[in-house]
Amino acid sequence: MMKTMCWKNGQLILLDQTKLPLEETYITCTTWQDVYDAISILAVRGAPAIGIAAAYGVVLAGNSISQANPTLSTTAFLQQLHDCCKKLDASRPTAVNLHWALEKMQSKANELAQHSVSDILTALEKLAIQLHQEDIAINTAMSSYGADEDIAVKNRASINDSNAL
Repeated sequence: MMKTMCWKNGQLILLDQTKLPLEETYITCTTWQDVYDAISILAVRGAPAIGIAAAYGVVLAGNSISQANPTLSTTAFLQQLHDCCKKLDASRPTAVNLHWALEKMQSKANELAQHSVSDILTALEKLAIQLHQEDIAINTAMSSYGADEDIAVKNRASINDSNAL
């Protein structure tokens, strides 16, 4: 089965949906700007996938900010993270799940304003992974329900066909 995205070793690996169905090509995002570009060029498609990619983009932004200035205060870190979130939000202005995910990530970061930058980074990564796992669970449940319903419809049709004889 083809994965649309994977978080591995601090990188976001995305299926480049602009290449489908002819090619299965992946984009490795190591910066939040890479995620911005992937969302902007429609390499990421589908509302939930856009939101999850953005959540991982926030993690990449936080890591980048922290690595660029390890002694940055939490307040300054949160401001820079907020600025990156605003830029990520502009990658697809009409994407509701994009806004939702960015809001969740910013809310989590702001909740931890009294904690260290390291604590915030850990919490953001955990939240992005959690959102991703929840999305997978929701999609799995919907597809299972759909498959069960499809079988039930076919069974009813078969019974109706038999009764018609």
